[in-house]
Amino acid sequence: MEKEKTITTAIRIKPSEKKYFEERAEKLGINFSDFLKRGAHFYAGFDLEFMKRLENFSKAVEETESQVLESLTISWMARKDAASESEFPVDESILIEFSKTKEGPLRGDALYKMMKEFFMNKFAKEKSKVSNQ
Repeated sequence: MEKEKTITTAIRIKPSEKKYFEERAEKLGINFSDFLKRGAHFYAGFDLEFMKRLENFSKAVEETESQVLESLTISWMARKDAASESEFPVDESILIEFSKTKEGPLRGDALYKMMKEFFMNKFAKEKSKVSNQ
């Protein structure tokens, strides 16, 4: 298999952005070019419907998209860790967020709809428990 040739491309950024990106790349132990490629691959990997939701949510909470993703991921990790360490643990062992089908991982709108249905059912059960007390 022949190795694909690379090309050179240019982007227009402010000097302050370049300095910031170079500093971040150095902290990660990668060069500037690889840093930009990783960022582009990361962003390009998102489902388009998810990108719209992320953009809207980001505007609503007045935070950058990266901050939204970081905060939500930290919240998810903290919840999982707290559940596993709790005196009254909640079953958080099944990671439905990473559900797979024969075609591969559920993503985008299909994952959103499945997760929403899961939580609607979960909340209905919790409401029923409270109502029956």
